[in-house]
Amino acid sequence: MEISASFVNLVSQTTKMNSVSAYSTEESKVNYNKYTTSELRDIPYEEAKNNYTDIMKRIEELNQDKVSMSVSAELVATTFQMNKVNYSGNENFNKSLYETEQSLSVNDALALDFELSINLQDYSAGMNINASFVKGTGNEELHSNKSLSNKQFSNINLDDFLSKMIETFTQNHNETKGVVKEQFQGVLSAYEHLKKNYESNLKEPFYA
Repeated sequence: MEISASFVNLVSQTTKMNSVSAYSTEESKVNYNKYTTSELRDIPYEEAKNNYTDIMKRIEELNQDKVSMSVSAELVATTFQMNKVNYSGNENFNKSLYETEQSLSVNDALALDFELSINLQDYSAGMNINASFVKGTGNEELHSNKSLSNKQFSNINLDDFLSKMIETFTQNHNETKGVVKEQFQGVLSAYEHLKKNYESNLKEPFYA
């Protein structure tokens, strides 16, 4: 009996979807009760999305313990990272941001999180882009300081936003010296990493 190409494709697609479903079911059985902060931070995006409530419960438990400043900062970075699974309605951007923060050092991840929030607000408001550590003359508002609604975020062209951030911070980096130059390099490197992850995730097939 001859098997049609459409039937083969259907079987192939069903197998892939079942694999994703099996992954979700398997990951939902994970017990996070003994996970350390570092182990939580290593959790893949798909697992974090499927088990967000259980993971956040473990983070709350760890927050109740007396910890050092470095561990406390790691807990904050981990919390911010986990929140990226619901950051926006753009799944590819959420995943890209999650994986970018996951790959950075704790301090760099926290810096990117803060910088991104400010930059998105300013970009959406049509303001000139300035890093969070740039100070104005006192007679001007450098930043919007207004949280974005879901609708405002959805209207942002993320490709253009990321390109604009890299262009702006490359220029800033080239025009400065010393400690400030290093600060701009850190922001620039983080955005370059995020853009690379975003472009990569856009090319990957998505299974709901």
